[in-house]
Amino acid sequence: MHNTRRAKWLAVPIAGALVLAACGSDDDSGSDSTEAAGTEVAGTDAPDSTDEMAEGEGEGVSLAGVCPDTVVIQTDWNPEAEHGWLYEMIGENPEISAGSGSVTGPLVTSGGAETGVQIEIRSGGPLIGFQTVTSQMDYFTQTGILAESQVDGSYDGTPAGFLADQGESAQQGFGSAEPYVYQNEVADWEGKPVAYDYINDAGWENYGESIAVRADALEENSACLELLVPIIQQSSVDYVTDPAETNALIIEAVNAFDNGWVYNEDVAAYAVDTMKADGLLGNGPDGTIGNFDLDRVTGLIALAIPVYESLGQTPKEGLTAEDVVTNQFIDE
Repeated sequence: MHNTRRAKWLAVPIAGALVLAACGSDDDSGSDSTEAAGTEVAGTDAPDSTDEMAEGEGEGVSLAGVCPDTVVIQTDWNPEAEHGWLYEMIGENPEISAGSGSVTGPLVTSGGAETGVQIEIRSGGPLIGFQTVTSQMDYFTQTGILAESQVDGSYDGTPAGFLADQGESAQQGFGSAEPYVYQNEVADWEGKPVAYDYINDAGWENYGESIAVRADALEENSACLELLVPIIQQSSVDYVTDPAETNALIIEAVNAFDNGWVYNEDVAAYAVDTMKADGLLGNGPDGTIGNFDLDRVTGLIALAIPVYESLGQTPKEGLTAEDVVTNQFIDE
């Protein structure tokens, strides 16, 4: 894994996935663009969930003239159900580009109402050279949960190491994906049970795959985020309520990209069921989907600082939850 830049980021609520970048065209790299990159940690929990996620009435809203003509979201991996709430916002007749690993179409609200702008979702993983947008956090070794000698950094996303070790060692992955895949689709393991635990339950209470925007671009994009974030909140609810159509788009994109990543309807359905059952996606403690629990973030900062210090990336002194996350745009 590689650290590609050290720019400051501010996370915008939605525990579930990734990055907000407002830019122009694919080749637009000028100062008018607002680049963004998100980070995802495999196996982390979303906020405490309730039995029913908040629901709102779908209605049309115009983002034209407020948001960029194309709202670009850079994800951390190939298309999968964990990104479903992003692809849910893509309207009819999307364009799938195998070359850039992107899916583009009209950005729509609940019920398919167009907003007047486009949304482009760019895939990560092999499509960006397996780079992450922030550095790896070595929480397990820093806290003594694992010794350095117990960690093998050669994992490439395939089950090869797990199979060679006959499952004696733990492997990183998503609780909402790998257990099903290994038990049902990996020929040399098929039929054998796979147990899993979440990093969250070992104390690293991270918000996996949060939407992020450059902190120095927050003010200029505030009017857009004010309208966009509630659409994302509702999209999260809409997706897990009825994921079939969006899952079909995800699978279509995976097949078009044809980069070695394999995904099918059964895995997608398992992922949605697991995200709901394990509380990976759900309401926050106050009954609102997508907002941050600032006390939880404060606790994570206390755990993360020694990890970053060991990597030579000491955060600023006195860092607070409000420095890195905001609930400013959440529709309660």
